[in-house]
Amino acid sequence: MVLYGILHLHQFLLGNQSEKMKGKAYNQNHLLLFLFVIFCFVKLAIMKHIPLINDEAYTLTISRQFSLSYLDHPPLMMWLSYFLHQFGIIELYNFRVPYIVFGILTSFFLFKIGSIIYSKEAGLVAAILYFISPFFFLSGGLFIVPDASLNFSVAGATYLAIRLIFHNDKNTFLWLSLGFLLSIAFLSKYQAYLFGIALFLAFFIWRKNVLFTKKFNISLLISVAGLLPVLLWNIENNFESFAFHGNRSSFTFDFPHIFNSLFAQLFFLLPTTGFLILLSLYKKLTSKHEKFLILLALPTIIIFNILILLSDNTFAHWSMVGWMLLIPIASNH
Repeated sequence: MVLYGILHLHQFLLGNQSEKMKGKAYNQNHLLLFLFVIFCFVKLAIMKHIPLINDEAYTLTISRQFSLSYLDHPPLMMWLSYFLHQFGIIELYNFRVPYIVFGILTSFFLFKIGSIIYSKEAGLVAAILYFISPFFFLSGGLFIVPDASLNFSVAGATYLAIRLIFHNDKNTFLWLSLGFLLSIAFLSKYQAYLFGIALFLAFFIWRKNVLFTKKFNISLLISVAGLLPVLLWNIENNFESFAFHGNRSSFTFDFPHIFNSLFAQLFFLLPTTGFLILLSLYKKLTSKHEKFLILLALPTIIIFNILILLSDNTFAHWSMVGWMLLIPIASNH
């Protein structure tokens, strides 16, 4: 109720309709700035009080040696930590600062997605829902893990793709930025490969006339550059990364693991956000923007939940980037 009151405060302002509209835009812009300042200061205030988790300690240790790629993840997270190691940083929690930035930028792109599809109010709600989600608050914007850069690049690429596909934006910079963000996604985590395939399919469905244009193919080449370090490293190392992840499939039906994993995904989102997403999917979605988001999100959600059904050596958070893409839909429910 408090959030509703803040977002709708402009409706009770005095004055004519034009003044109300100006006041609405003014209030929303300042509320957006206020929220992102709060997001940033909260993260900076707590980052040194939360001990490093095992994944962070592993990253900071392994990244002292530069490599084209690494066994368990594509190299961007390790490259970033390697770069920061060169400054002789002693307080290890300072390595979290770039991931806080990734989290803030992800919230911003979710705001832009919600705004362009629905309204600025929905965009603000989407940004808040991302920030207060336990998984996205920590792994998506604080811990030294690849989910932060993955979420940032996927959310950014989704927003740019909406403008290019549905708003027929011909800005060359947008095409270059899309390729760059996809390259970052491919350098972050293997889940990005599913997103890239789904995004290509979206262009084929809604904007196939651009597939053979110069701008599209330049963007494609830039994005493919993000695949090369992983591919070259694996060629040199007998495809150890793919063997490592392939061995996670135990083909064991473990009901407690399945239940725990499904419950964990709901907890990672926050139960309220999870139920809002499910309710939004239950109603008939007619907007092409909503269908676009679902097309991008469902492959990751479905495939990794199938893996959960087939193996007891899987993790609930593997599907979270898919759930993230449905937050803007939930924000309008």
